[in-house]
Amino acid sequence: GGDGDTAGAPQTAGKGPCPPGQTRVAVLNGTATPGLAAQSAGQLRQEQYKVGPVGNTATPFTTSVIMFDPAAGQECAPIIGQVVGIEKVQPMNNEVRQAAEGDPVAVILGDDKAGTTGSGI
Repeated sequence: GGDGDTAGAPQTAGKGPCPPGQTRVAVLNGTATPGLAAQSAGQLRQEQYKVGPVGNTATPFTTSVIMFDPAAGQECAPIIGQVVGIEKVQPMNNEVRQAAEGDPVAVILGDDKAGTTGSGI
């Protein structure tokens, strides 16, 4: 059973661990398909998150993933994942940490987001 103790922290309704407007999110395209990062950045901006930087990774990613800074973004990562429709979450590697320029969470778009041709979505 995963009942983590919240140490009596007051539950602010709808705020959670990463309130939009105070949470910075990097969006990185891990594919050769242009415009993917801009698309997800737009989704996050609609939810009032502070987006930036938006760019590309040097390493190709086959699977989209939300990466987080273990010190700051772990609780936030699944929430960001819900906004952009990515379930996989893992700690940042060095490349992503540098590309994210200090943001606690980075969205990395992989080929699974690029290759949606013919799926009717």
